[in-house]
Amino acid sequence: MKKYLIVKASLFTLILVFMAVGTIAIAKAVMNRADEVPKHTQLTTKQVWYSLSLLPNETGNQISHYRIDAVMDEPPQVDEDSETCAQENPSGKFCSIQLEFPDTEDEEDALTLDVPSAITALGATQTGQARDPSTP
Repeated sequence: MKKYLIVKASLFTLILVFMAVGTIAIAKAVMNRADEVPKHTQLTTKQVWYSLSLLPNETGNQISHYRIDAVMDEPPQVDEDSETCAQENPSGKFCSIQLEFPDTEDEEDALTLDVPSAITALGATQTGQARDPSTP
């Protein structure tokens, strides 16, 4: 009987050891797998300034009434006292807009679109605007 209990205890111990080793092996495999999964890369964006023109038959001064004409080489000036297209001007017609969108999009895809359509097409957000006070 004593021998039977010793054998039974030994088998039980072996089972516990195998279970522990198996659990450790599984945990290591899961951790290694997590290291192999690529980390999510942060989406890079670009900001582009566009010149605008009022759509035909539109009145009022809402940004949605404008069409994107061209990509600007330089952003409009920042001077709020300027009598030309400037970012800080609080009045006048819109003359340019800045859109931010994923780097994978082509900035030329916005040309000739009205502003809301361009924002949708590029997956963009408006990050800047400029007005020209000489054109009320």
